[in-house]
Amino acid sequence: MSDQSGGEGWWQATDGKWYPPTAMPEPPATQPPAPAPQHSSSKGLMIALAVAIAIVAVIAVVALVKASDNSTTPTSTTVPQTSTTEAPRTTTTRTPPTTEAPSASTTTAAGPTTTR
Repeated sequence: MSDQSGGEGWWQATDGKWYPPTAMPEPPATQPPAPAPQHSSSKGLMIALAVAIAIVAVIAVVALVKASDNSTTPTSTTVPQTSTTEAPRTTTTRTPPTTEAPSASTTTAAGPTTTR
């Protein structure tokens, strides 16, 4: 180290002093550049994201369709009515014969009836 240059190869530092060629610091080692990102992994990620969004959209549409179907479906059950063109059905009930003689007989359109 000196205040004056010692000749060829000497160098002046930031402190203003001159240093011999053997005292010259090594330049910092350069690191190899970082590898470029692979596009295939980014592309795969984008495809996976698109598929996930599509699945969520389909589920949402199905849920909305089911919800709208439930809101238009009646909550009560309709019972079909019978036709009014059919004649009403009648039932005739007959009493079994008895061994006693009837006290009085009455005849009606439905047939004879007995009163006791």
